[in-house]
Amino acid sequence: MSENINNNSNPIDSKSLIKEKYLVKGEQDKFTKTTEYQTSYISFKSDLVDNYLKSLSKFGIGAAIIKFTILYRQKGNANILLVEVKITYLPIPVDMVISNPRIIKNLEIIFLVDGLPITCNKQTDHNFGVGSIAGIGYDETAILELEMDQLIALVNAKEIEFRMSGSKGKFIEEKVDDLQLARIKGFYNALFDENFEVDFLIQAIKDQETKDKNDEAEREAKKAQKQKETSSNCFIVTATMGDISHPVVNDFRTFRDNKLLTTLIGTYFVKFYYIIGPFFAKIIKHNSKIRSLVFNYFILPIHKKIKH
Repeated sequence: MSENINNNSNPIDSKSLIKEKYLVKGEQDKFTKTTEYQTSYISFKSDLVDNYLKSLSKFGIGAAIIKFTILYRQKGNANILLVEVKITYLPIPVDMVISNPRIIKNLEIIFLVDGLPITCNKQTDHNFGVGSIAGIGYDETAILELEMDQLIALVNAKEIEFRMSGSKGKFIEEKVDDLQLARIKGFYNALFDENFEVDFLIQAIKDQETKDKNDEAEREAKKAQKQKETSSNCFIVTATMGDISHPVVNDFRTFRDNKLLTTLIGTYFVKFYYIIGPFFAKIIKHNSKIRSLVFNYFILPIHKKIKH
């Protein structure tokens, strides 16, 4: 779509491009006749949450990604604005199974909008369950109500900072950068005012494309280096199958290179796997009973998921 964002872009091209880039539309629920729109996720890290996971782990490892999005639910004449916060926890499956940590239970978000505070703390939902990467990790999700005047204040802001707190206290305090702010402004433009800050949003799309290209080049360089250094490091799978070139080992290696190493969460998982993998591989390699158990209850179920 880069051809649409040159200096000669017409208004129609700009409006459709902004909707394409900044508005995520879900399918209409056939029972409730509700359609949901959302911003693309804005991701953050929290040392406090990472340290909490590490405290639960035998190996002192763990990581989490915090994702923030604004939701708009449309049902007939009823329109609802919400804020969704999701924490994806990435413990190693063989290391620990965690119960609901409730970090975002009783969630409160205070936005500092050009220096003025806006508070969101009316929680409508709180869930916890298995994560989405081949069943690895866990997701904790909380949803808050958002008023239209609060959204308008956010989209008109030149600078936004925020603090998130829950049942375990404050867990993140961050500043929203211009590319992240553009996701909120673009969401508002696409849904409520197609003339709102068009120039800013088109420039943000250009900047995001440049950033994406640079990030992709950096990822490819790191991926090539990682493949060169660790092309055979599917430790546990190799030890279980007994052959570095076994088709199952190749499938896991392909999943690692083409899926896990292309995402932030997946990259963290691979790093943790390289820490603990050699230890478990050594045990598995010299014990046929353990090797059989690992194959049936770990390798085989995950292999089925990554092949579909």
